Amino acid sequence: MLVSSFCRRSCLTTRLYSTGAKPLTTIQLIKKLREELQAPLNLVKSAVSAAEPSGNYESALAILKKEMIKRGEKLVAKSADRAATEGWVIAARSGDGTAGSLSVLNCETDFVAKSSKVVELASKVGQRLAVSAKSDDTPKDRHRDMPQEEIDNVTLEGVSLKEALTQSMSVYGESMRMTRASTSSIKHAKMTAIGIHCHGGPTLTQDVYLGRMGAMINIVTANQTTKEMADELAREVVAQNPDSMEEFWALEKVGDPQQRTVRQWAGDDVEIVSWTRLER
Repeated sequence: MLVSSFCRRSCLTTRLYSTGAKPLTTIQLIKKLREELQAPLNLVKSAVSAAEPSGNYESALAILKKEMIKRGEKLVAKSADRAATEGWVIAARSGDGTAGSLSVLNCETDFVAKSSKVVELASKVGQRLAVSAKSDDTPKDRHRDMPQEEIDNVTLEGVSLKEALTQSMSVYGESMRMTRASTSSIKHAKMTAIGIHCHGGPTLTQDVYLGRMGAMINIVTANQTTKEMADELAREVVAQNPDSMEEFWALEKVGDPQQRTVRQWAGDDVEIVSWTRLER
């Protein structure tokens, strides 16, 4: 009897479910879904219970995503009037340097903004916006402010940005939105460059910056230019917030031991075609 009872318990606790790769127990399946989507435990358990066939990972994942969107949509309605002033300014550039984006992802608290999933989302959004600039109709070297509908419909791993933010709201329980985004692209030429910079946040790669304020700048020179010079000029725009091009060139360059103006530091052959500066 003792052996029989043990076997029954063992069979129940080691019941396995297929994920398409490696079988998982119920507990392992719940843990995997929680880690992947950071969803509330009650939603994860409900999705696992409703999965067809029983315990199927793909089915549970699809159900969980739908439930998270439903929960997020309710939170969207409840938080419509709540202020979302934290978050990140995102400056990003395509790998080949020919396109860039500057956008703002807002949320309600600094704690949520600094969470790894939100930082990851911000990075992906910035990069996706930069890549999208290559195919739009904006004149080269000019910055374009994206309309809200276009921002909402940017696709991230098969879902729209609006859906991705709704899912994130379901996880964190606070308002998240993106209402400002600008993009730009340049001809693949040696004498033009897009510079980006953000202040007050992490530099994720040399082509993705997060911060409390940021800038994107397009420059052209008579000689071969580099994105490093463009990035340094973007840094000046962030730091000094000039009102005009004339004022910008006349300002003393930040941190220059020779106390030169920005124009003297950059040289007479550098021209700024356009810039955008945003604060969260």
